[in-house]
Amino acid sequence: MNSRQTNIAWWITIGVFIFHFLPYFLFPGDAYIRIHDTLEGEWIWLHTLNETNTAWDFNPDTKIDQVMNGLPRSAMPTGISMMMVLVTFFGTYWGYVVNYLLVHLVGFAAMYLFLRTHIFKDESNKSHAIYISLIFSLIPAYTPFGLSVMSQPTLIHIFVLALKRQAKYYHYILLALFPLYSSIVWMGIPLLMFVGLFWIYIAIKKRSLFPQYLMGAAILSLSYALVNYNIFQLMFSPPDGFVSHRKAYNLYMLYGPEFGTAVADFMHQFFTLHYHVGTMLTLPILLLGFIVYKKGDTIIRNTFWVILGIVVFQAFYSYFEYSIGDKIGFVKSFRLNRLNILLPVLWMSGFALVIKKMQEIDFLKKLIPVSIICMILTTTIGNDEILNNYRRIVGIYHLPTFKEYMAPDQFAEVKKFIGEDPKNFRVASIGMNPAILQYNGFYTLDGLQSVYDLNYKNNFRKIFSGELEKNEEIKEYFDGWGNRCYIYSSKLGIDWDAFMISKRITQHKREIHTSIPLQLNSEAFNDLGGKYLISVIEIESPETSGFKLKKDFGKNDLFWHLYLYQVIDEKAI
Repeated sequence: MNSRQTNIAWWITIGVFIFHFLPYFLFPGDAYIRIHDTLEGEWIWLHTLNETNTAWDFNPDTKIDQVMNGLPRSAMPTGISMMMVLVTFFGTYWGYVVNYLLVHLVGFAAMYLFLRTHIFKDESNKSHAIYISLIFSLIPAYTPFGLSVMSQPTLIHIFVLALKRQAKYYHYILLALFPLYSSIVWMGIPLLMFVGLFWIYIAIKKRSLFPQYLMGAAILSLSYALVNYNIFQLMFSPPDGFVSHRKAYNLYMLYGPEFGTAVADFMHQFFTLHYHVGTMLTLPILLLGFIVYKKGDTIIRNTFWVILGIVVFQAFYSYFEYSIGDKIGFVKSFRLNRLNILLPVLWMSGFALVIKKMQEIDFLKKLIPVSIICMILTTTIGNDEILNNYRRIVGIYHLPTFKEYMAPDQFAEVKKFIGEDPKNFRVASIGMNPAILQYNGFYTLDGLQSVYDLNYKNNFRKIFSGELEKNEEIKEYFDGWGNRCYIYSSKLGIDWDAFMISKRITQHKREIHTSIPLQLNSEAFNDLGGKYLISVIEIESPETSGFKLKKDFGKNDLFWHLYLYQVIDEKAI
């Protein structure tokens, strides 16, 4: 009977994986890929490094001319990463797809081995290990961060062995390799914080130094430092005159932390987690946990206490940042509120412990299949890439596919009309993300960057300073943060759909603003080398800002409607 249940579990898992990955092969080269921070930034950064042959450039003086008039190479992601290798060998689109498949398959394998080793050791529980591993692998983790989320079960396994003094040499090799396929910002720093805090706790409690554990932490730290050399290079040996725009962070420019906002953030992260770490519905796990918990179940209790502690820290971190951010610059510029990256593995470990307890209670045994099905369905539906690709299959178009969004043919037409080598002029965009222009080979004044020169930010600000004065929300967003160094319109605002104005979505923006008034400073634009503006919405009386319409690139069957503007009385570039 147990063998039959196990076989069924494996076949269901294979079926779900086929369902999950099928759209990428049904629409080769043109499935939906997550846009927010992926095609806007993280993945296109790797594309840019690949196209400019700077991925493995270790020269501290190297600049990437295609972005912001020469972004320091060290301000971009490390080239010593599996993600970079995949983009180099498979290209931007297929590199993403291969990475997506690898991340989710490794997530399944890592969780399965963890559960079989530590929780579901008996053969009778094998099917439960398979199902929970499947659920974990379906969590829509942010795949440009590699295995940051999905390899955590293996990391926990290694550190548990280290605490027991049972770690082997190959476990340390895995720790040394892990930074090659994860994010130092979203995983490295919070992971090492958690590992360090736990070591302090266990060392005091057990009165032991746990040398294997310390060795593992040291190897992990050293490997992260070596792999992400460019971050430390920029911190300790920046190019002459370079000052990070993060030095001017003022995230509470208009208002301090608000208790209501913190409570709302707590509710959001506790019950649905966070977009960058992977969203999932935790309420079923929580309710079942309360039902099965008995006094003395320390592992279940402690797991949920750790989850609660992390979420409280995340939700109320703004008070900590507000109180000492100006006193300790590192806290202001390098935000430490990313411990939520640990939540998916903690919740799923808690779910596994709850399922194991349910097996011991007769009236709850029958709820196990229902609980598992519920979690599989909610996790699948919560994956925006699965959801949008299957919407397309049934004829519902919501968000653009990869080719629609990046629009290579349309921008080839724009380049052909301009008739100049893109290296010889600079462009900026209105109502769309500059990463699209960068992907298509344009040299942009604007960009989404986690680090760039503060002086450049101040000079770029002059282009649309008149728009900032009309809208306090945009002013706080740009002046207080500014990672999205875009030309903003006071009418369009800063919401995600302000940069997705097309013929198919955000129709309310287009209906309200069939054209927009835009107060720009063409002299400041020209001073930075700008020659062309590419807007997805028509600009009212562009001549008053020193621009003229050159051509309208609008076709009914295309996602974008593009308007090409040229600066009037341009200086020699």
